[in-house]
Amino acid sequence: MKKIKIALPILAIIVGGAASAFTSIPTHRKEKTDPAYYWFKYNQQGTQLQNQTTQPVQTVEDPNNCPGEDVNCAQAFTSYTQDVENGVTVYKPGTPASPTQIDKRDE
Repeated sequence: MKKIKIALPILAIIVGGAASAFTSIPTHRKEKTDPAYYWFKYNQQGTQLQNQTTQPVQTVEDPNNCPGEDVNCAQAFTSYTQDVENGVTVYKPGTPASPTQIDKRDE
């Protein structure tokens, strides 16, 4: 009887140690961040993208404060190009962002 009283706690420690050997403890977690894009506005009709005369800045959200109309307002791009037209530096849309970010509309 004395052996059982001693063996049972020892057995519990062994089983607990064996079970914890298969449990992983995360050392760090990578925070998911939303990608930032270069945004270019459409004309008032929502049919043609407009070039910019100021250098685009990457942002997660559309900085153009699009109205709640059912026309294209702005589009997200992962890059842009720089050109000089009539002595003025202009920035043009480059590669479109993923389809879920391309057509930015307020609804």
